[in-house]
Formats: sequence, structure tokens, C-alpha cells
Amino acid sequence: MAKRNSLPAVAITAATVQALAATVREARGGKHWTLAELAERSGLSKGMLLQIERARTNPSIGTLIRIANAFGVSVWQLFAAPEDRVRTAAAADALTLWRSPRGGTAMLLIGAASPQPVELWEWRLAPGDVYSADAHFDTTVEVIEVRQGTLTLVVGKRRVTIAAGGSTIARMNARHQYRNEGRVWVRLTMVVVDPRA
Repeated sequence: MAKRNSLPAVAITAATVQALAATVREARGGKHWTLAELAERSGLSKGMLLQIERARTNPSIGTLIRIANAFGVSVWQLFAAPEDRVRTAAAADALTLWRSPRGGTAMLLIGAASPQPVELWEWRLAPGDVYSADAHFDTTVEVIEVRQGTLTLVVGKRRVTIAAGGSTIARMNARHQYRNEGRVWVRLTMVVVDPRA
């Protein structure tokens, strides 16, 4: 039986939620946007954004992506301090931004804002897990390497299966799903690149 986790699945702490709240407030203020303007640009409700800015909720990956897209930044930038030429992240720095009822996880390991937004993720999908995501920008590309199990990737109407050892590159400008339709855990590494900057 495969190990469920090779990295600790660190939940977002209260301090991380506070840092996210401060970053969103600062970014909105820097653009001189009202809460209503950010709501319109992100497609989120003012109530949800208010909860985030007051550090009263731990938002989903989809919500974080909408906020990041509205500001024109990567998800990582919503959590990260200003960048240096070389940045490292320890296993303890990984942010678990999704957890399924079966124990699957999506962990944001590290990211950068320039010269273009890029993020490194590690996903684990339990048998039966399905993660559904909204469309990203036309320029957003995901590079996925399946390290264990078989991933079923659905992008718009296209459905592909990638077995362990296989890789794929997909433009994520349509609704998409990561599915584990098998009997063993799926483990994958994903690099998200967005050259819109």
C-alpha cells in the first residue's frame, strides 16, 4: 500500500489567514478598488471578500485563484513576502489549500511572481476523489507529472488518463477536473505557469 503523504499536510494556520487578509486588503488599497470593484473583477461576493479581509475564513483554492486573477498575480503572491533572486521553502512551509473528505490534499509548495507567475504544487487524490476547478486565464498552462496511480484529467470536453510516469501539459482556460477513478492513491506534481505578465 502506498504512503499517503511524503510531505506533511500542513493546514493553513491562523497567522497565514491573517497574512492573506492583510495582503488582499493591501493589494485592493494599492489599486484603489472598493470591495464592490474587487467583487466584480473576481466574481466573488462582497460578503466572501469581507470574510477574507477580516481573516474569518479559510478560502478554497478556487476562491484564491479568482482573487489572484483579479489582481493579476499568482496564488503564491497572496501568501508570499517580496521576492528575492533565490527563494527556498522547507516541507513545513507547504500550504495545504484543499483537503478531500477521503484525505486527498493539494499543497502549494513554492511560487514566484516574476518574470512570470509560476507555482509548484503537490497533489494526492484518494480513490474516488474529484477536484473541480473553474477556468483560468487563456495563458495559464499546467505541467503535470503523475508519480503514482492514474490521473483522469478533464479539461472542457477533453478527457485524458495519465498513468504513473506519464506527464501532460494542458491549457486550463476551461472548467477542469482532476479525478482518481482507480483503486490506488494518485500522487502528482504540478507546475502552474502563467505568462500573461
